[in-house]
Amino acid sequence: MSRQQNVLDKTMSLHVIKDKMQLRFAEQHADFIAKNLETLIENTYRVAPVRKADHPYPLDRKDRLNLTPSAKPLEKHWEEAIYRKWKNGEDDLGPRVPFRKIVGYQVMLRDNNDDVGWGELDLFGATAENVPVAIELKTIPSEYLLRAIVEVLAYGVAIRKAWSGIDGCPLRSQWADVVGVAGHLVNLPLAVVAPASYWQVVLSDNPKRIRFQTPQPVRRSINELLAKMQSSGYPLSFVEIHAEPQPDESGMPVIINASVKGMPIPIALSTGSGAEAPKKASQTPVVNIDTDPDNADWLRIVRAERIASKVPGGPEIWNSAVEKAGGSRSGALGVFYRLLREAGIQEPH
Repeated sequence: MSRQQNVLDKTMSLHVIKDKMQLRFAEQHADFIAKNLETLIENTYRVAPVRKADHPYPLDRKDRLNLTPSAKPLEKHWEEAIYRKWKNGEDDLGPRVPFRKIVGYQVMLRDNNDDVGWGELDLFGATAENVPVAIELKTIPSEYLLRAIVEVLAYGVAIRKAWSGIDGCPLRSQWADVVGVAGHLVNLPLAVVAPASYWQVVLSDNPKRIRFQTPQPVRRSINELLAKMQSSGYPLSFVEIHAEPQPDESGMPVIINASVKGMPIPIALSTGSGAEAPKKASQTPVVNIDTDPDNADWLRIVRAERIASKVPGGPEIWNSAVEKAGGSRSGALGVFYRLLREAGIQEPH
């Protein structure tokens, strides 16, 4: 592990930042991303690839027939097992799991090999309302949690851009044919999905530090990042997959069910002397948008979204404004109110 911290910059996109994550500096990295989230989302939206009309997304999948058994199921085995388990519906999915079916796996987002750093979405899910869900699958604890979060967020931003139909991108029409009609993406749900063995290490409560365990201060920073992601239209859930102890004859896990996994964070850390360790300025997963100096536009965003929920055609107008602003909800504010005026809609009091 490098002892030198990778430097993050506000001009970077999330698909570049994901490859700079280090467990040793995860707290600093999570804090940086949370503080600059809107800017990083804008950067990512601007450079995210979309497929052209003659190059559709691989949404239709068939079961793999050439899986080779291994001593322990590999990621491809988990991927296939998850797809087969939930391709037809939501049996054995916990009520808070955001996806209610799995549409496909290994969905290539880039249009050509010039789109460096953009690969395949591990799993593509759908909500009960047919809204797409971007899913990142992790099976090995050495794949850091923060990296998984940043990676699936980058994919979510790319999906939102593709959904807008920019440059004739066919995703939305394809989705309607394969999954069903879904409207504008007010929220685009994300999920980091992993077997129980992954979460037992990454979110271990063992007071004795174990390898690849996410330290408690990092968890606080991640919680704050998740709160800001939700406010930016990208709610993320951790999903734990439970399976039988032994795989089947093809090496695939025999999946039992799935549920949302919480991230335990003690109220206070203890020092060796028994005194409380210094706390971060904020340990709550809820960001106070009225007082957070780094989020001056957040209260205005919440107000705009409330207005959008009350006026005729409001959600469509708001999402159109976000799309025109390159995916930035802060940048969409002025556009939103202009579109309301053009439509002759008065703001409710």
